[in-house]
Amino acid sequence: MTELYHKLYALAKGTIMTYLQDPIIAVLFVFCIAMMMVAMLRQKRWGDVVLLGLVVLLFGLPRAGVFIGKANLPLPLAHILAAMLIVIWGLRRYQVEHKQKLHYFFLLYGVMACWGMILGLASGGNLFIAFLESSFYLFSIGLFFYASETFADKHYFRLFVKILAIVAAAVSIYGIAQYFFGPQILLNRVTYNSASDRALAYLEYSGSHRRVLSSYGDPNVLASGALVFLSIGLAIVTARGIVRTKRLVWLTVLILSGICLYFTHSRAAMLCTVIVALIIFCRYTRVGFTVVPLLVVGGILAWISLGEIEFLSGVVPANDMRWKFAGWAWQFVKGVPLGCGFGNSIIIDPTDATEIFSVVPATTIWMGFNSFWLDLLSRLGIPGVLAFILLLMALFRRIWHDTFLVSDPMVRAVLVGGLAGCIGQCVIWTANNTYMLPGGGVNFWFMMGMLYAGCRAFSSKTAVVLLPTEGTWGDIPEPTKNTALA
Repeated sequence: MTELYHKLYALAKGTIMTYLQDPIIAVLFVFCIAMMMVAMLRQKRWGDVVLLGLVVLLFGLPRAGVFIGKANLPLPLAHILAAMLIVIWGLRRYQVEHKQKLHYFFLLYGVMACWGMILGLASGGNLFIAFLESSFYLFSIGLFFYASETFADKHYFRLFVKILAIVAAAVSIYGIAQYFFGPQILLNRVTYNSASDRALAYLEYSGSHRRVLSSYGDPNVLASGALVFLSIGLAIVTARGIVRTKRLVWLTVLILSGICLYFTHSRAAMLCTVIVALIIFCRYTRVGFTVVPLLVVGGILAWISLGEIEFLSGVVPANDMRWKFAGWAWQFVKGVPLGCGFGNSIIIDPTDATEIFSVVPATTIWMGFNSFWLDLLSRLGIPGVLAFILLLMALFRRIWHDTFLVSDPMVRAVLVGGLAGCIGQCVIWTANNTYMLPGGGVNFWFMMGMLYAGCRAFSSKTAVVLLPTEGTWGDIPEPTKNTALA
């Protein structure tokens, strides 16, 4: 045991010293230490510093960090900070007035994830990969609880919106700049961190084939994040009763994020902008139920009449593997309805018309499919997919309902736009497994947590807030129970 301890200590020390030699990582480390010192000296600002750090790292620098070569796994600073905060928050004792029905959906999904771990290990799955996969599927949800219960205060939500606007504009501008300047403006271990140069190849193309990464390291993940920025901007611009200055700021974000999303050339994200617009317009006016569908149908008929049907078929080429996802899903339902469990992976030959598959122990965390929903079905089966869908539907329904109870038009627009963007991301997961990458699932659950926190802070009904029984120097100022707004 002592020998193992010394080996782990030497490995950790060597890794830390190696990466501290990188000047950029050293500067980020010193900056984090300085911000923590400021927070300790000014306890009232501790929550602001934590929120600033999370938003900047999650949405601005999701790839900043180190890369674990042996595990073929990036370890972003955002995930390290989030893990520390979740653990500290989890160790604190809380008083709960009553359990909310929403918690049972989280519990159900947690049970399904535990089932996936048991099934995987019982069938000979890779123990290390099983641990990593269970962390991917459960860890990010912990960030939802941390955000929704820690920042359930009006001050924090308004601060979150301000920081997000700045970060969204910066990310979009950086992505647009990459379209014109190429990969030379990337910063290793800050805006790009990967085991291979595959993503860099996107920037080395010229013209319409160039796909920008910004600081997200992957064009599809960037497109998924830009979709949320765009949806919030669209909701604020089209809403009524918002101050002109704020509307102009988010109009700028809307334009920049839209251009950046276009330069990613992500087909799924571009198609999801229609879904986002439909949700936002339907929320603000009943006319949206008829106007938006008519515009979509009219646009398709116009394309056909002009002989541009080739464009529609070019969105997803006939030889694209995604056309086979539905057939594979049906094979999984018939062959492994309960999933293969964590630590295992399903191998299927895309060129085999019979679609015969086999279950083998996973050798890397990336042995899966380019679809989160298909990956989830292969791991947790029908029960796991249903549990996750029920959880999302309960969350979406709760936030959507609470937007009608918020009187502040700016906050209501952010809630509607953020929710529409998150729904769009769920649709993107059908064609891209961005959930598993930095800037994907963790960002999704933090955004959902902040939207839920905004509903609790600004809703006209009384909200239940969990209060710590004991205070320490690191406690964030406690939000109080919400009462009806005048």
